[in-house]
Amino acid sequence: MKKTAGLLLSSLLVSSTIWTGAAFGESAPASSSSVVQSSIFKDLNNHWSKQAVEKWQNRGIIKGAAEGKFAPERTLTRAEWVTLVNRTFQLNRQKAEAPSDVKEGSWYAADVKAALTAGYIGITGDGTFQADRPLTREEAAVTLANLLRLSTVQPDTDAFADFKTSTEANGAPVYAAVEAGLLKGYADKTFRPHKALTRAEAAVLIDRAAEAYGMWIGEQGEYGPADGVRQEKGSVLVNTPGVTLQNLEIAGDLVIGKNVGEGDVTLKNVTVRGNTYVYGGGEHSIHIEGSHLVNIIVDKKEGTVRIVAQGETTVQEVVVRTGANLEAEKGVTVNKVELTNELPANSEVRLAGYFNTVNVQAYSLALDIPSGSIGELNVSKDAEGAVLNTGSESRILTLLLNAAAKVAGVGKIDSATINAKDITFDKSPTAVKVGKDVPADTKVSVGGQQVAAGAASAPAAAPASQPAAPSAPAPAAPSGGNGGETAAPAPAPTPEPIPWQPVKVELRDKTVSVGESVYFTSSIDGTAYISSRGIAYYDLPTLALGVESGEVQTKQVKAGELNYFSTSDLRNIEYFRNYEFNVTVYAESNKGYGTAEVEVFDESEELVRYPVVSHYGGEPEYFSFNYNRRLGLAPGRELNEIVQLKLDGEESYKTFDSSLGTVEIVGGKVFIRPLQDQLGRNFMIKLTAGAVVTSDGQLNKEHIHGPDNSFTRIKLLSHGGKAYATVKKGETIEFSVEYGGIVYLAPQIISGGLDEYDRKVAEGWAKKRVVTNEEANLPLTISTEGLSKGAYNLHIWGGRSIYIEIED
Repeated sequence: MKKTAGLLLSSLLVSSTIWTGAAFGESAPASSSSVVQSSIFKDLNNHWSKQAVEKWQNRGIIKGAAEGKFAPERTLTRAEWVTLVNRTFQLNRQKAEAPSDVKEGSWYAADVKAALTAGYIGITGDGTFQADRPLTREEAAVTLANLLRLSTVQPDTDAFADFKTSTEANGAPVYAAVEAGLLKGYADKTFRPHKALTRAEAAVLIDRAAEAYGMWIGEQGEYGPADGVRQEKGSVLVNTPGVTLQNLEIAGDLVIGKNVGEGDVTLKNVTVRGNTYVYGGGEHSIHIEGSHLVNIIVDKKEGTVRIVAQGETTVQEVVVRTGANLEAEKGVTVNKVELTNELPANSEVRLAGYFNTVNVQAYSLALDIPSGSIGELNVSKDAEGAVLNTGSESRILTLLLNAAAKVAGVGKIDSATINAKDITFDKSPTAVKVGKDVPADTKVSVGGQQVAAGAASAPAAAPASQPAAPSAPAPAAPSGGNGGETAAPAPAPTPEPIPWQPVKVELRDKTVSVGESVYFTSSIDGTAYISSRGIAYYDLPTLALGVESGEVQTKQVKAGELNYFSTSDLRNIEYFRNYEFNVTVYAESNKGYGTAEVEVFDESEELVRYPVVSHYGGEPEYFSFNYNRRLGLAPGRELNEIVQLKLDGEESYKTFDSSLGTVEIVGGKVFIRPLQDQLGRNFMIKLTAGAVVTSDGQLNKEHIHGPDNSFTRIKLLSHGGKAYATVKKGETIEFSVEYGGIVYLAPQIISGGLDEYDRKVAEGWAKKRVVTNEEANLPLTISTEGLSKGAYNLHIWGGRSIYIEIED
């Protein structure tokens, strides 16, 4: 048997089988019905393949042979097969070189290169493609298995007498195609792997492959429910203009095909877990409203496509391979735009709106930035000849120029780094510095004048509300009896110590998926870190080690500005174990920090069998059962029945309903808050099996936590005996505790272990009081003398807390 190398897709069908299912899951839009006008081939009357052939002929994928005939029993060549597959699945990219027997200019050369680039088919053993050789059933099965990424676990059974799926080189993909229902054997228990595929078989096989792929849309209209969200387990391919996708969560890819032409496609509340490929669309555009996309790949071969993002849309990355017009309105988040070196020389790209990072790799690119802002724009060494046209309403916060380029227009550039020669500016950036790859005396052109790069910064302007101060006259010579000596300058004042600064870190989302970004704002300027919960975020040396290893990311941030960390940039992280992270911001003086918790979930991981249980001593006391996936309440279950409680001395569990406390599901956590009178010194909590479910249907196992102890109570005796108090600096607070332990009066922003709290006590930021068992339940005092004003907690270690506000 001649083996084929590197083949990629899978499936085939018995020649005598008639298949009548709908291709790609949905054949008509949700809002309209249509009548399919078929062009019936003369030789298909009563033929078993008639329905599949006419469906795909009507969709513009299958073509006839000659004289109004289809020739269903004629064999299909390898060249015809890749052309059919490429046309169906919109595979157009041509990066691979053609084999020696595929001549440039031949009718199939482009499709062969596209097929090899996609990787679903390979060259034969002698390094040729053999385009005119008939395609075998084995080859068809393997190519479709690869294309659809079917599971190719080696089978331990042999389904066919003439093809041992457990030992043949292509046994696994063929078996996968059979298991997926794409391929069947013959009545005599044979597979006939070397039998040539007929045109009729190919049509039905494409129909089945399309069904396995997902949803194929060939008619205009709305697709998706008017309310709620529908899950699409496969991919979606749009092959016509005038289509609106709404309220869909697509597990695979979204393909906007080249047959969309110059027309429009709209996405409303659509989430795409895979890639979004844009092969079609015109100057009026692809509209994205309130949707969440991971990667958009723009690859329209002819003309320019316009993509407009609106509302609370998030896009992790846009990869631009052909000319494009991208617009991101305020409120939209676009993490990164890659203008690749696949863009032909002198291509034009337009970016209007708000983008975090833009990387220019294309040679001699014309980049138009009429309005909006770009956080960081990097011109790579390969992007020589780039022209950046900036409009009056545009702003680039950080510009890095690693190649000869021209920055035209009057847009504002806050900071530019010159790392190449032959840089030209129409208008001076606010600040300019010289990079490490060029001499310090490198010159740039500003407004037609050659100046040293370091002197190219725009002069600081006086505030618009005040006129510039006039130049002071030179001081006159002294006229009196001090011998011409001037008075000695006054001594410089002793600087005040920098106070501890409370830092507030706010997250846009408290849960994200791997590959997405974590967006946040800080109340002050400082240094931000994102770290796994297993790393001590309250210890700067530990964070520094994490940065070095790649487990921690860091950046400088400005107060009030929206910042982000990309989870794809984190290295050496096992998301199966590490899904709880902290975003921490340290004040520039390191006198204060704040942190916020975020969960980062790998949607491909299984739900952990046993959750991590956290016990919190807040008011009220509560627990969390922490899982590694986003959770929801399982179908048919109620929150007040999924948890059970057993107190010390009781023999059986009782249902944890509202008489015992509350249960809440947030992100990947189940929060359990018992009423105080239900907590003895020992108790057990059970989360019942099948109580919660992940987005892909995984259910939890039963989990029992305990025996456990409730937190030690602390009571305020002074200041009205409330659960919180406002006190004046220097006042004494009177309190009592239920059991002996260590009591701290410390700023709320402090966190960490005993060593961290004791260090803050030694530095004068906090107070400490050790309580013996004999002092339990007796009146005790702690002074606020020497503490700054602000928000504090009075708490016993391992127990409850009382909020204290200290005022001047």
